[in-house]
Amino acid sequence: MRNVMNDPMIQQKINQNDKKKVLKLCDDISQWIGAKDKRSEAEYVRKKQELTDLCKPIMIQLYSTAPAGGNVRPNMSQPSAEREEAQGGGGPIIDEVD
Repeated sequence: MRNVMNDPMIQQKINQNDKKKVLKLCDDISQWIGAKDKRSEAEYVRKKQELTDLCKPIMIQLYSTAPAGGNVRPNMSQPSAEREEAQGGGGPIIDEVD
């Protein structure tokens, strides 16, 4: 989330108060994780949920302002060759010769 908030393209579209809240929570959680205290899995889950609860509405708002018909980010679930083919970039077809 810290990297997303510091992205120049995102900074133009996000409320500065929201950005400050997210960055502060990221710093707080980083310090919490960095502490040498022993933590339970439930505590980590709660911290993750705390970050999700803050960031989710901000990210929904951010992506709802994306231009129509255009992806803010490519679909990373597809391998790159499939992604190019889906976007019509097919490229040359090479047949193997024995």
